[in-house]
Parts: sequence; structure tokens; C-alpha cells
Amino acid sequence: MENRREQVPYCGGKTFPRNRIPEGACDSHHHIYDPVRFPYVPEIRKALDGDLENIPAYVVKESGNVPLTLYIKPLTAEERAIIKAGCLINYNRAKKAKKA
Repeated sequence: MENRREQVPYCGGKTFPRNRIPEGACDSHHHIYDPVRFPYVPEIRKALDGDLENIPAYVVKESGNVPLTLYIKPLTAEERAIIKAGCLINYNRAKKAKKA
């Protein structure tokens, strides 16, 4: 791997992380999507508590919102909780805090 340090779009720095990654760790991160190309789902947490068959969503465009309906295959209660937490790391952190 080349040791280059160049500015990445939408990133504030050029330095490499200083923390060592623990053995067995996995990557979990969030992407901020362009709302023109990716749907906006109002009240997504409420939708996750529903039947997941008719979830109202919108593609946001300058000319106006384009409505669409999404469907999510059945999820377990744990899968829903992970999505609501935002990522697996947040879910596990909250789960560990409850045990403490």
C-alpha cells in the first residue's frame, strides 16, 4: 500500500489513525448519502416497529419530492434493534452498558 496523504473529499484531515485496531475488530461506519440519489424515510424508527411492507419514502429532488413505497424482508427483533441503534457497535455498546 502506498503511503500517500492526500485530502479526501468531505474529510477534515490527512493523517492516519493513531489507535491500534484490536485483534478481531470489524469496521462499522456510516455513509452520508446524496439525498438526490437515495431515499429519505421519515420516521424510520416508527416504520421499523411496523409490518415493514409499506414504508413511505421519498427521493428528494429540486423539482419536488418523488414518493415511493419501500418493503423490507422480515427482521428479527435483534436485527431491528441493531438498525435502530444506527450500527452494530452502538447496539453492542448499549447491550454491554445494560449488563454493567
